[in-house]
Amino acid sequence: MREADTVYEGTFRTQREQHTALECHASRAWTTADGRLHVHTTTQALHLVRRRLCKIFELPPERVRVTAARLGGAFGGRQDLLAEDLAALAALRTGCPVQLEHSRAEELTATTTRHPFHVHVTLGARRDGTLTAVRLRVVADTGAYGNHGPGVLREGCTAGISLYRCPNIAVDGYSVRTHNVPSGAFRGYGAGRIAFTMASALDELARILGNDPLTVRRTACLRPGDPTAVPRRGRTAPGHGHRPGPVPGRAAHGPCPPSVQQPPTGTPR
Repeated sequence: MREADTVYEGTFRTQREQHTALECHASRAWTTADGRLHVHTTTQALHLVRRRLCKIFELPPERVRVTAARLGGAFGGRQDLLAEDLAALAALRTGCPVQLEHSRAEELTATTTRHPFHVHVTLGARRDGTLTAVRLRVVADTGAYGNHGPGVLREGCTAGISLYRCPNIAVDGYSVRTHNVPSGAFRGYGAGRIAFTMASALDELARILGNDPLTVRRTACLRPGDPTAVPRRGRTAPGHGHRPGPVPGRAAHGPCPPSVQQPPTGTPR
């Protein structure tokens, strides 16, 4: 900051948002003739659901099968266990097929939301808009349970600042549990919160300097060949490339037979 001609400080807050996909969370569970638990559900994360069901019910992986078809919207909201465990418990206890589907009211009160962020930013810059220092203090409200708290905070505090050229960057990030509804995964996974903060702060910096905001942004942004402030940003890390979206008949254990799209025999409860 000592090298800066101008220092800007500001605080920005982002709100809680619900995914509000057209399709509500729903799960159907039943036991097959060979004693396996089969759960057909609206999830983005088949293998995660399977692992957690195995842990909850102390079942070996070969006894649990999880399948899904195309989803009626997700946006990150289907990466938690929200209906699958309850449907599975009822199916295992009763021996009958069980279906559990949320109402819209339950979607808004008993599922996850985007993390609200509270960000205090300090920017140091020269008169031409060149950044000399960036300091962020980030507090993310992860709600009552915080299943995605560390990941969202990490992505937000890295991806959100990796667009900018600055020799001195310091970030203090906190993911805090509160009495609010649980926060979870949401498209952008925290990066948009910090991107909004940085873009807004640069606009304010441009106003103080009397410069055009677009010119200040061009000066601050990375250029081809520049290293990023965060390691591995700007290129795809192994295992984090593009992954295909949900397709009909995908399964977490072996090929999914066509019959999986049909209700199991018996009356769902």
